[in-house]
Amino acid sequence: MAVSCWGARGRHEGLEQLSSLAEAGRAFLGPLRASKFVTDTAGEAGALVSSAEQLLESLEARGAVGQLLREAVRAQHAAHGTGAATLLFLAGAWGRAAQDCLQLGIPVPAIVSAMAEGLCMCTEEAAALHLRVRLEQEEGRQGESASPQLTGPGLPRTSPEFHAAPRVAATAESAWPGRRRTELSRSRHLGRGGGRQGEGVDPDPDPPGARACTDLTELAAGLSHGHDGCMALVEAALRLQLRGTRPPPALHAAQLFTCCVPGPPAACSGVCPGFVALVPASCATTVQALERRPARVALLEGDLTHTYRHPGFRAAPGPAGGAGAGGEAAWVEGAERALGQLRVDLILARGRVSEALAGRCLRAGRLALGGVPGRALRALAEASGAAPALYVSQLHEACVGAGVAVALWRGPPGNELGGDRAAVAVSVAAEGAALATAVLTGPAAGPLRMREDAFWRCARRVEAALAEGAVFPGAGAVELLCIARLLALAGEAPGHRPAVFRSLAAGWRRYLTALRLNAGAPALEADAAVQQLVAEAAASARPAAHVLRQHGGGAEPPAPRVYDAVTPKLEAWRRALDLVLLVLQTDSEIVTDRGRPPDADAMLL
Repeated sequence: MAVSCWGARGRHEGLEQLSSLAEAGRAFLGPLRASKFVTDTAGEAGALVSSAEQLLESLEARGAVGQLLREAVRAQHAAHGTGAATLLFLAGAWGRAAQDCLQLGIPVPAIVSAMAEGLCMCTEEAAALHLRVRLEQEEGRQGESASPQLTGPGLPRTSPEFHAAPRVAATAESAWPGRRRTELSRSRHLGRGGGRQGEGVDPDPDPPGARACTDLTELAAGLSHGHDGCMALVEAALRLQLRGTRPPPALHAAQLFTCCVPGPPAACSGVCPGFVALVPASCATTVQALERRPARVALLEGDLTHTYRHPGFRAAPGPAGGAGAGGEAAWVEGAERALGQLRVDLILARGRVSEALAGRCLRAGRLALGGVPGRALRALAEASGAAPALYVSQLHEACVGAGVAVALWRGPPGNELGGDRAAVAVSVAAEGAALATAVLTGPAAGPLRMREDAFWRCARRVEAALAEGAVFPGAGAVELLCIARLLALAGEAPGHRPAVFRSLAAGWRRYLTALRLNAGAPALEADAAVQQLVAEAAASARPAAHVLRQHGGGAEPPAPRVYDAVTPKLEAWRRALDLVLLVLQTDSEIVTDRGRPPDADAMLL
């Protein structure tokens, strides 16, 4: 006999697990995020984590809920590089909100429908807070295009600012359609009626009193979220990418790389054109010799080893793939001879490089680098004229590129690296390859990884802001407007919707309180401040204009401004709610025992 989903046997364990897992990521919100040290049950191994994706990768989430949460965070991180902490926290907060609705006796279908409708209305309302990115443009001499003015810690002022034409790209799912229906296809009880597709964010005029962002330095500072040093490196990388290009400005994160050099102080960090990799100090003499002339380069798509075979390789009688018939020694001899005949100075491989061949190349004055990303190989191939091959035996004169610059990376001026180190950084660049590498230095490996993660979050925020031509005011402004909107809807909607809307708003209130707590505010003051902000926004006749004035979007905003990227934020909301509703539906099916034969296995998801 089926029992009520909120009865004695009706504990929704999936929602409870979701809230419990999400609570562990509270410390990753806000500019003063704290790190966590994760240890195994025996206490013999541990890892220092500073982000939601690192936390979930370190935890052993064997249950279905934990795996779904991990996949949602992975998808958010892979698509946008930021917003994973927001997704993690809101999944827990809205999971608790769904439990509150169940305790009030609201049916699951009503909760699903009202929550999806509430989020859809909030995303429509959030469009009123778009701040346009209009970077000032000033033509250079003789009609040449100018670069944006990049200033910041340790960065010299360069050419004049310029303006990108106002553009607002479609957000999430080719924008957020009106009255979007959330279809949970994994659930047996959810309807399959498709919702209509929207046409994107309507580029309406700027909201009354809104102020567009016209300075790239101001935009970068607002998107740094407390990581000013990492954002200064992003600015320098953007300057390198924009050299010789025309507006509108754009940051291409796919052409950015990072190289971590443990040991030197953090002040030695900098940005270098091209791709930078760490090599043993024994390679320094060879690199210094290559600095004096343009290098001839050969590119290999796989491993540079005698055992490598490409995917799909089918064994044939006799030696195959250029491996040779006499084992590794004979293969190394043949490979070194082929490279010498082609006068190759530099070999870049996507995979591993044979230590024996690398040593032979060094003695012959050649440099072999492994682990080069495919995007770097493609850019260098296009710039140098090289044609990537799979095996050394496939190389011929037409495959070899020219004009590649190889150099030791010695650090920024005034903070050069010392000479007594076990490894050195080598840069590989070519004219026409818009590659840039942020070289991050630090005395310890753990904080160095945290800085690398912060650099990528900053880069992805700037990339999204410039691509969309719009940002949100930060510091919880959009969430505050959504709370005001939901509370207003709760006073008008019939049936169960008011209770669901208030529960959804309560999840955002927990989010705002957590932001203030992580910024150093006492618990009671943080909660009271959020309550006051919500009350003022709800009482305002024009909540959007009120929120803009309070959070730096007006004509005379308080300093400093804080900005958020548009699409990553909206996508984090959507993924969080979709996950909650999926777990809610699955919990309901298991608790109520509907739709299954009596002897069927009770399997979650």
